[in-house]
Amino acid sequence: MSYDVYWVKNRAEKIADFEHPTQKGGGMELVDNGTLFASYTYPTRGDEVMLLAMNILEGKKYNRENQLSSALVTRDNARVLLMQNDETMRQQDHLSTLRSRVDKAASDFNTQRIYLLVLLVFVVLLIAVCAAAIYAFITRTRINQQLKASMDEQNRMTTEMEEMTQTQLQFFTNVSHELRTPLTLIAGPTEQLLEDPAVHGVQRTMLEMVQRNTRILIQLVGEILDFRKVQNNKAELHLNRFYLQHELTTWTEDFRTVAARRGITIRVDVSGVEDDAVLIADRDKMEHMYFNIMSNALKYTPDGGCITTTLLHHDHCYTLRIADTGKGIPTEELPHLFERFYQAKGAIGGTGIGLSLVKAYIDMHRGSVHAESVEGKGTTFVIELPDSQPGYDPAKDAPAATQAEKGLVDDNYIATDTTAQEAAERITNAEDFDAERPLVLIIDDNNGMRAYLRSILQDKYNVSEATNGEQGLEKARREVPKLVVCDVMMPVMDGLEFTKRLKEDTATSHIPVVLLTARSLSEQRKEGYDTGADSYITKPFSGQVLLSRIENLLRSRIMLRSVFAGDKQETEEEEKLNEADKTFVGRLRTAIQENLGDSDFSVERLGEEIGLSRVQLYRKVKALTGQTPVELLRKARLTKARQLLEKTEKSVSEIAYEVGFTSPSYFNKCFKDEFDINPSSLR
Repeated sequence: MSYDVYWVKNRAEKIADFEHPTQKGGGMELVDNGTLFASYTYPTRGDEVMLLAMNILEGKKYNRENQLSSALVTRDNARVLLMQNDETMRQQDHLSTLRSRVDKAASDFNTQRIYLLVLLVFVVLLIAVCAAAIYAFITRTRINQQLKASMDEQNRMTTEMEEMTQTQLQFFTNVSHELRTPLTLIAGPTEQLLEDPAVHGVQRTMLEMVQRNTRILIQLVGEILDFRKVQNNKAELHLNRFYLQHELTTWTEDFRTVAARRGITIRVDVSGVEDDAVLIADRDKMEHMYFNIMSNALKYTPDGGCITTTLLHHDHCYTLRIADTGKGIPTEELPHLFERFYQAKGAIGGTGIGLSLVKAYIDMHRGSVHAESVEGKGTTFVIELPDSQPGYDPAKDAPAATQAEKGLVDDNYIATDTTAQEAAERITNAEDFDAERPLVLIIDDNNGMRAYLRSILQDKYNVSEATNGEQGLEKARREVPKLVVCDVMMPVMDGLEFTKRLKEDTATSHIPVVLLTARSLSEQRKEGYDTGADSYITKPFSGQVLLSRIENLLRSRIMLRSVFAGDKQETEEEEKLNEADKTFVGRLRTAIQENLGDSDFSVERLGEEIGLSRVQLYRKVKALTGQTPVELLRKARLTKARQLLEKTEKSVSEIAYEVGFTSPSYFNKCFKDEFDINPSSLR
């Protein structure tokens, strides 16, 4: 019994240390070599142990006894179990090897997949880049083709424009050549007539106007021909040896008369040039250049201004400065002044080729020209040119032209002052309200045209003049003429803007306007009529046509038979008026009716209520009704008195006082004169 215990105890002691019986030196091997009698093996089932512990902790049901399956190992089966264990271990090692291979293969596959994705992305990007490059190439090719087509079209249009320009220039050249013959036939007989002392008065004035404008036209024709030569590179220098300082003084004399009429001072400073300093250049072209710039200076210099010409000679170079105190030129326009056909904003007359010719002539002399300007202070033209030119031949040096052969200064667009006597002659009876001759206002920036229009109109009309639309509008508001004859193209304010403002003003909206212009297209005529013009005459025109047009306009003006009749005819007549005149008639009627009973209500007070001066009110009322404001006020009072006599029982004296008469006897007389009946007869 004790042996058994001892055997079990020893056996317990021997198996207590073996947790892995299948390992080398483990329990199975000890059983197999006889060291141990027997052993056993069982699964640990740790998962069931943890589940049992969780059930206990959570208070769930659990089995108090949980048996684990086990197996007894004896010497009989120890060898088989060891062999199975070895095979199992070998298979596990093989599986581990396979697993590691699989893991490596999976890792390689993932790496390859990443590489493949990267490659795919790269290929996609490459395809996108290639597509973009192809698209850009196609687009650029298409754009280049379009640009090439556009450039070809532009070159074609440029060529056509150049050909057209050349054709036009050739046409103008031909026309200019053709004009010289009739101009000669005009100039010659005119000079012969002026040599006759028997020609005087108006006839001499008209002939002098013809002579002056003929010379200006000849000068313009010559300028066109010179311009044509410059464009064809056929212009040549005919060199002369002369003293520029002396010639400048001579050339300036042609402008002093025109300048003196406006109080403009002309100074020539040649102190910076030696007396014996000589210039070799084309005298005629230098003269043309100087005349052109001086003419512009006179146009834009205000009355009382100053034009200064300064000449310097230094280091074989002349510097000529022509400065005026005019309105100046905007900075952005200075670079374009010498471009052909360019005209600055607010330009007065001209063709746009004068300064272009100036630059061409200076370039031919290997010089330079530019303009300096400050708006509101004036403009300075600066010319620099060498004092000699190559190729001078003394044998071909022609003398200077005589004064009679030189062109005339064009003062048609140069403002001129008039003396008090001239003003009285030009605006006769302008403030005489009872004058039989209507007042006509002429607005034109061309002095010659105004003089011609005045000569046509002065026998039948009183004539007032203005040089631009702004001045004309101020005169129209002050003088309220019967009719306005206005040019379209003018500086400061053109004829279209003038007409629009005239028709918008209550004091002048009734005045008919005749527009004179060289623009003859139907669209241009429509533009004139849209602003409110009553007639449109294209230049050149006949004086008789103008007179007939003016007479017809004055004769056909709408006259209101009555402002207070209140009948159908009065309404129909008012409907024919423009909106400004309708408004005026309404205000006039209201002002008179509200003050009928006020015997102190005068024409002056009526004008104050309507917002017009006495002259403006008189002429507007006279133009619309054919009656003076005094007559209109008296007629309104008499019309109201007749209504009271027919509808009330008031006495004649009461009614006379009620309608603003201070004397019943005077009321009776006026009533009798108006209605050809005594007021008492209506009782």
